[in-house]
Amino acid sequence: MNTCSPSVREARPSASLISARIVLAVCLQLGLAVSCGEAQQRDSVAPTTAGWQLSDLASRPEWKAEGATVAAAGGARQAILVAADAYERHPEWRVYFAGTNIDRMRALLMARAGVPEAGMQVLRGRDVHRDALQAAIRDAGNRFRGTGNLLVIYFTGHAGVDASGVPLFFTYYSTTNTSGGFEQVVPRDDVHVWLAEAKSAARARGVEFQVLLIVDACRVSLLAPPPLARITPSADWEWYGTREGRFAEAPSGDAASPFTDALVTAADQIVRATGEATLQQLAVRTRQLTRESTRGQQDPELLEPAGLAESPVILQRGQVVFAVQAVDAVTRLPLENAVIRVGASEGATTPVVRTPPGRLLLRLTAQGYLRRADEVEVSSERSG
Repeated sequence: MNTCSPSVREARPSASLISARIVLAVCLQLGLAVSCGEAQQRDSVAPTTAGWQLSDLASRPEWKAEGATVAAAGGARQAILVAADAYERHPEWRVYFAGTNIDRMRALLMARAGVPEAGMQVLRGRDVHRDALQAAIRDAGNRFRGTGNLLVIYFTGHAGVDASGVPLFFTYYSTTNTSGGFEQVVPRDDVHVWLAEAKSAARARGVEFQVLLIVDACRVSLLAPPPLARITPSADWEWYGTREGRFAEAPSGDAASPFTDALVTAADQIVRATGEATLQQLAVRTRQLTRESTRGQQDPELLEPAGLAESPVILQRGQVVFAVQAVDAVTRLPLENAVIRVGASEGATTPVVRTPPGRLLLRLTAQGYLRRADEVEVSSERSG
């Protein structure tokens, strides 16, 4: 079963192919070299460069532990998760597994990507529309401080591709029009315009951030594109769950879709094995798992911005934060002069320790007491 832009013939399954006779409701010219009607003359038209296409990798994403003081200095991460799972005028278009996709991605980003609960925005159902997405992008940009920040935008639901190869994301209000096309959709280029505006406002405050756009949806053409139509690269990372012109398969039952399931599985495998994962490493393993689960029918594609020197670290093993206090074994009163060391370090630790899960050696010395060393198991499920 496939999931993509719904058919204009409501009697047909929502995952069916869109007929080439459909007339596009939206034709964008936001910085593109040609308009939809001029696509056949692409070679003879002088290209232009839209503002959102210009590379802005001067401040590549950094990895810093989350926290109020760190976020104020930069290196923070936020996420906008969009599930176009319901449609006002077309209940038959409903995407039941989109909620599962969002839940899986939310858990992954919080556990592995350093996105805190306060940095997570989720749009579902009637909240999925142009104004809401634009506002979410603007709000995320306003919350960043410093440099080295990263915004992850994840979309799952119905989508298609216009005649110029530009992805079109469906919203709660998407519907068919009298011409047989679709209206109330969000073109991918509009998203990048909103991002460029948010980045410009951030730079005025001395703030910079990069973006990773992840799309788990079909890239089937709403109107047959000309042979030379290609997606225009942007200044950010874009990761599509399937190649242009291909479907994104739907899962069985309430499971996550093949691409999202592969992404989460790949992230867990790599981080458990190496402790961290670059975006390129994650993309390679996710592609392998997606192709295996779809028997080669679905082939994810990662588009990287020009001028990229190296792939950023996108995931790390989750950090556990706990407090350490030395007390008298009999009186249970705190030892004010105690010195606590973690692992092989000779420097005294702070009362709050941040470390990856696993076994951790704690050493204690205090005047008038015997030295003590204990190995403790540290995990997010344990406390005490």
